[in-house]
Amino acid sequence: MNVWDKERFNRLESRIFATLEGKRPDVDVPFYRYLYSPDQEVMSIREFKKLRDRIKAKGYSSDCVYMSNIFIKSMDNLGIYSEKNIASEKVNREIISEDLERELPVLISAELITLLTNKDHTYCAILLRTGVLFPFVHISSILSKLEGHIRCCLVIPYPGNKEGEMLNYRGKSVKSYYRGEVY
Repeated sequence: MNVWDKERFNRLESRIFATLEGKRPDVDVPFYRYLYSPDQEVMSIREFKKLRDRIKAKGYSSDCVYMSNIFIKSMDNLGIYSEKNIASEKVNREIISEDLERELPVLISAELITLLTNKDHTYCAILLRTGVLFPFVHISSILSKLEGHIRCCLVIPYPGNKEGEMLNYRGKSVKSYYRGEVY
């Protein structure tokens, strides 16, 4: 198991606080991705919850948003859990997979926009459990849909060793989201 990179995490935290304090006016897209090894999922959740608590202790607003809950809600909205779709999935797995890759980013982004649209730069949303989105949704597809719709600080802990490689899986090439910062 890898050791948690405290130095890199502290750099991220200082950037987040600078954003919340309005000391980074040059940043028009305050999106921060933090890469960690997938075997550090439990530690990541613990550390980001502590970060949320430190943000609140300094008088700012912050919440942890569980992507697993948004994913399940989006799948339910698509009717994936119906008996008809469950039976169809056994036969049409590839078609359903393609449909999910197309539709889920739209639904998940819309849910996040609804949740975050009225938040300003003094609010920090931390998206936990992003690994649940694999392999149907890439973080870059969500971020590109959020840009221009939300103004708050957005922190995305990302289980992978390299941007674009969620859960360290090297799948088909995906266009990376080029804005925001990666730690």
